[in-house]
Amino acid sequence: MQIVKGETSIQYNKNKLTIKNSHGLKTLEVCETKSGFHETKKITYPSNDMGASADNFKLLLKDFENITCSIGIGNSLLDLIIFIDDNKSLEELLSYLKIVVETKDKILGPLTRFYKSKTILIISREGQPGNCNTKKLKNCIKTSLLETLKDNNISILDQLREKGILLDELVEAGLKLCIGVEIDNKLKEKLKRQLIKSLSDINVISLILAAIRAEEDLQYHRIKNVNIDDDPAHLYADEVLGMAVANQIAGTKAIFNFKRYDEEKPGIISRLGPMTDDVIAGLIAGSMSKIFEE
Repeated sequence: MQIVKGETSIQYNKNKLTIKNSHGLKTLEVCETKSGFHETKKITYPSNDMGASADNFKLLLKDFENITCSIGIGNSLLDLIIFIDDNKSLEELLSYLKIVVETKDKILGPLTRFYKSKTILIISREGQPGNCNTKKLKNCIKTSLLETLKDNNISILDQLREKGILLDELVEAGLKLCIGVEIDNKLKEKLKRQLIKSLSDINVISLILAAIRAEEDLQYHRIKNVNIDDDPAHLYADEVLGMAVANQIAGTKAIFNFKRYDEEKPGIISRLGPMTDDVIAGLIAGSMSKIFEE
């Protein structure tokens, strides 16, 4: 596909973006190994050292009136290439770079831990001024990222993995308090399937994410006059969330099962924070209760 903006030609396919202008391009580049301001007539992205293979890396391009946003995504990489159909000074490009980074971080939120930006390019053309401003740039970046994330977000299992919580460890913790039945591979697989099924419930996902986000805010002292460093006894919102998770999965009986897992904290539960441990205990207790309904 080719986009022509005045004397600027933008050509792209799945894994290659080329921007050319006969009068020249100004490029502000920031990447993990170098940064700088350059003037050239042609820019090609990605380079051979893009750090991702063609099979799992793709370019997504969104074209606006005076701005073209290209997002390269794959292998936990999210690069941004912004072409501005306007003649901008280095100072203006620097201010635009700040807007791009701030908007990206705001949209990605916690996903910034998963998607790292190896390269950010801000490109403007030489020649006559155009009609680009900061508000328009911010809206274009926001629209492009939201569209990209619809098909390139991550699962709740990925988020738990990032917190050091693995599916096999959930299974192991669940079976530690299992009595009266033979623990074999069949039972382990049954519990694993139920855990995955439980984690497909939007209410379970929401409750777990609420605990994770709240724990991060509280642990990093982001809320004034709130301190949970010693897991205070008067903090019971964590147990409310844990019971809600268990109840959502398997009803009232799972709430009683939750109390066992919350008190004894087998396996991975004992290593988690003051709020995450309860929702994970609820997840395990609910899933354990569910598999023995039949």
